[in-house]
Amino acid sequence: MYKYIIRRLLQAIPLLFVVSFVIFILMQSSGDPLATMGGRMPPRAEDRERLRQSLGLNDPIYLQYIYWLVGNDWRMVDSTGDGEPDRYGTRRGVIRGDFGTSIITRQPAMQVIGDRLENTLILTMTAQVIIIVGALFIGIFSAVRQYSIWDHLFTTLSFIIYSIPVFLLGIILIYIFAVQFRIWGLPHLPTAGMYDPIEGRSFGQVARHLVLPSLTIAFISIAGYSRYIRSTMLEVINSDYIRTARAKGLTERRTLFVHAFKNASLPLITLIGLDLPLLIAGAVVTETIFAWPGMGKMFIDHLNRSDTAVVMALLMIITLAVIMAQLLIDIVYTWLDPRIRYD
Repeated sequence: MYKYIIRRLLQAIPLLFVVSFVIFILMQSSGDPLATMGGRMPPRAEDRERLRQSLGLNDPIYLQYIYWLVGNDWRMVDSTGDGEPDRYGTRRGVIRGDFGTSIITRQPAMQVIGDRLENTLILTMTAQVIIIVGALFIGIFSAVRQYSIWDHLFTTLSFIIYSIPVFLLGIILIYIFAVQFRIWGLPHLPTAGMYDPIEGRSFGQVARHLVLPSLTIAFISIAGYSRYIRSTMLEVINSDYIRTARAKGLTERRTLFVHAFKNASLPLITLIGLDLPLLIAGAVVTETIFAWPGMGKMFIDHLNRSDTAVVMALLMIITLAVIMAQLLIDIVYTWLDPRIRYD
């Protein structure tokens, strides 16, 4: 197992280089980062050229990638003539832990991401707990009560909810639990932000603002996850070893949750592992609808302004999270199913 883990980690190194190069080229081709600088007053031609020289945008793409990767502190750009290198003209490079500086906030890219990471994890981790609990309950219950009225009801609701786009589902929840509940005189839920600026940030405020966006994320995933769990549970509970366990006199609960669910959980582990990187990336659509100050909304804002430093840092973190999540899934497989070995 240790050799397998080391081999996978070594294989990830060239993969990270390839992914970073492709993303870097796409970012350089997506737009001009100077187009949105200066607000309503576009920079003058000479100022624009000075900025391009300071940011290294006049260099070939391959050279810009090398500067982003290994740094250009040896380049010492001094476009102002004051004898000091420009703030954006020198950096140490990603290999040495420097992802660059945001051209929007004038802060290090990792600091910009770190300021939003906590908010995103609060939202996505809450949604993930709801997804796992809800999907397990519905999937196992539907499998045990196959073709019952509850099974048909959950199946119908799952297909309906899964076919609804996430933005439409968010609007529906806002209309019901915020607009209509207010009209009916019932306690209603807030629709934007993370807390009320007047009340301040507190556990109660964050919890109330968390309900609608977390349910928007969870409902669609529960609808999909529960179908996987139902189908795998049906396949397992009809197998020979489950019939043998029942014949030996084991209780139905022990048979289902100890013997059946352990083998039926492999597809669920795969789905959860694929979703783990999304916990860092954030829910772009949901965060935009509910104005949740997380990574998804930040990604859209910086992508629209071609802020290469922040976008590249976030995408590389997600890429690394995908690689580590896949490795973690393989390790968990060996624990759940002893027949799987990687030696």
